[in-house]
Amino acid sequence: MAFITDDQLKQSFADVLKVFNVGDLKSFIKDFMVSECNLDAYQDIRGALFQRGYTAAQIDSWDRGAVFNRDIGLFWLLSRTANVNQWDMEFTEKFDRRLELANVAVTSGDLVLIPAGYPTGATFSQLSTTNDNWTLDTPL
Repeated sequence: MAFITDDQLKQSFADVLKVFNVGDLKSFIKDFMVSECNLDAYQDIRGALFQRGYTAAQIDSWDRGAVFNRDIGLFWLLSRTANVNQWDMEFTEKFDRRLELANVAVTSGDLVLIPAGYPTGATFSQLSTTNDNWTLDTPL
């Protein structure tokens, strides 16, 4: 489930286009497109944060999840309708925040979350004290 509803994404789309009546959007987009773009945005967020080691619970509690979901969802909506509606792609790309997901701070309740998949302390082992000298030419 996305951070925002399809209706919230549709309203944001109307706001960006300065359309005062959301019902007037039918000439620009279809409802299924809004649902697809909202889900795609959510999956982009989850995929990027999963790769960084965050759990589903950590991702779903992210304070800025709705902001990123809205912006990336708008990016997908504007991108997919650009040819038909002649949007400016430079304007559209301003909403693409997918690259930021690689290093954005993930907070919940204003606390920085540590990815559950990462070790929390330094690891070490004893140094070998043998006098073995190995080279690339040493037969195994």
